Amino acid sequence: MDAALPLALAATLIALGLSGDFLVRAAAPVLMRIPRAAPIILTFSMVAWLLAVASYSLMLTWIFTGPTILSEYLTGICQRCVAAASPFHTIGGIRTGIPAVLLMLLPLAAMLVAVSLGVIKMMRDRRVTRDLAEQIIQTATPTAIGGHRVMLINTAEIVAYSLPRAYGGIVLSTGVIQLLNSEELTAVVEHENAHVQQRHHLFIAVLSILGWPLQWIPLVRACVTAAPIYLEIASDHAACRCTSTPALASALLKLGPLSSEQKRQERAPHHTRQLIPAYATALHAAGPARIEQLVCPARVRPALLPFAVLGIVVGTLAVAAALVQIPYLLAVFSGCPVPVH
Repeated sequence: MDAALPLALAATLIALGLSGDFLVRAAAPVLMRIPRAAPIILTFSMVAWLLAVASYSLMLTWIFTGPTILSEYLTGICQRCVAAASPFHTIGGIRTGIPAVLLMLLPLAAMLVAVSLGVIKMMRDRRVTRDLAEQIIQTATPTAIGGHRVMLINTAEIVAYSLPRAYGGIVLSTGVIQLLNSEELTAVVEHENAHVQQRHHLFIAVLSILGWPLQWIPLVRACVTAAPIYLEIASDHAACRCTSTPALASALLKLGPLSSEQKRQERAPHHTRQLIPAYATALHAAGPARIEQLVCPARVRPALLPFAVLGIVVGTLAVAAALVQIPYLLAVFSGCPVPVH
């Protein structure tokens, strides 16, 4: 009976981890209707799953016991914390070769490694963005379009993206200005301005820290991949409110596929290419499907069930993680402090 809860949690974690990609894609029509909330929902889903995985390791200490690798005094403190946190009557009923203290420290160590890798990637991306911003500042001309400050690059290439406000904000090329009429150009500028005003770059940076090192997990990969798409849709909605849906859709059609230079950079080796930041190709990110979403959104009804399943499972995991971790925290703060001497 004592093993039933860990087994159920393990099965749920494996099922959601493996099927997360399918559920996120199947729930897309619902998430598209709430594009500003969708990235938050996806991030919460990913974090809840990761916390539940960490909690599973802590839960195993309620059932398993192993060799002692700490002093008798410290081992006694750990056992009191485990006993205070456990809802079971028996503690450590199954003998294994894994020290219980490793099960307690494993989630913390894994979290530190994952966050460290994410921070390293974020710093590398920030350095690339800063280098690109310095190049733009040297060659671009600041101007105002639709009441917004724009860095204008003198090139026929199709360039339309946004950098964080500190690195210059909206970047357009003269090729884009010559291609679009005034209403279409305003729609593009409003789209990119929404990225800047709503701090989408910061959200992507945080998401990168949390999920990039674990993208081999289908659920995490789905959340990290899908969240930027919903940020694009949120910016589309902001642009449509300021102009019109036909204007933005027409602009997307005219801008078309990636420019030849952008394609060349994407094909280049990673260590030699002049990297384009996350939103350098923002207006091309979703292609025809993005225009279809603007003009004729997908039906919501078929997506209600997968969206509900995703919400129920994620909510259950969040509750399970809280039920496991809160008793440990209470035990530590109420009477099982690790001595400092």
